[in-house]
Amino acid sequence: MRALHFVLGACVVAGCAPGSGPESDDGDAIVPDGYTVTGNVPDSADIDQILAELPEGAFAVVGDATSPDVAVIHAPGSSMARTASAEFSAGAATCPDCVDPACGTLTRTIDLTLTHNSGINGETYGVSTFASNNFNAPTPSPASWSQNVGANQAISVQGTLATCGAFHYLFDVTGPDQLRVFVSADSRQGNRSGALNSDKDCQNFADAQGLGGTWMSWLSDATTSPSARYRNLTGKEYVLVGGDVVAKSFTDLTDGTLSGPINRDETGALLNGVPAWTGTQKSGAVVAGTPNNVTCIGFTSSSVARRGVIGTTGQTNATWTNKGATAANSLPCNSSAHVMCFEQDP
Repeated sequence: MRALHFVLGACVVAGCAPGSGPESDDGDAIVPDGYTVTGNVPDSADIDQILAELPEGAFAVVGDATSPDVAVIHAPGSSMARTASAEFSAGAATCPDCVDPACGTLTRTIDLTLTHNSGINGETYGVSTFASNNFNAPTPSPASWSQNVGANQAISVQGTLATCGAFHYLFDVTGPDQLRVFVSADSRQGNRSGALNSDKDCQNFADAQGLGGTWMSWLSDATTSPSARYRNLTGKEYVLVGGDVVAKSFTDLTDGTLSGPINRDETGALLNGVPAWTGTQKSGAVVAGTPNNVTCIGFTSSSVARRGVIGTTGQTNATWTNKGATAANSLPCNSSAHVMCFEQDP
């Protein structure tokens, strides 16, 4: 177990390998000021890697397959106007099945308690796991709950280890007025069997990471488009998996300027400057033009002779969804590109 203490406004984790990151005079790795650390950090944890992955306002749970030591790290700050995670704090976590030196089973369960410190009584919240290391498909239970201010909620997250060693996962508390967004880690050619089948892909990508919710792709063809099939009836804001605001509402999403870029995949990893198939104008409607040249024939073709309109991740102007239908700005359909995925109102 690593002892945690504060030196000159920074949390120091004793026992971190010298040279692995910022250090104090005695060679211990430093956790920057403002982070909240609850519990015992396992000796094997790579604190520098975890802090590099942890977005503003999110939580990290750190454990080891063979040790009862578990810690929860809460990052400070957030760019969100109202942040569900900022309304909660996490108590000490436990891993009841971690004391297994031989790793007879690779399934591990993390139990922790979230306290609702501020906000509005009776709203519905959820836990969104969005990145993990050596902890595959972390799945929270319950997936959602209603809670008053001052109340506690017990959460269990189960995952499967790849190896018998240290592991961690990141999570955020999602509020009642937020829908999540990611760009797929998967990249493939223009034949996606149409927009509705691409919706199924987004659902599968989200399910594989235990994100929960109902998901659709930002993809248009001759029969449908996001403006026709998206469900955001109550004006919820769109936030990246990881918490940063993308748009305040569907109206804001489709006005040509995003509040923040869509640049994280379903695991929370950054994906900046990569192409994503869209076939979609900034309004959410299909791009005007011959389907052969703007949507890979309804995203059913991988022919080099056909083209599809793309957006670019990391952009906040209209090129996030539509770089243009010219040959210089679209892609031949035998090219590989990602797809953007949006959570829907239940």
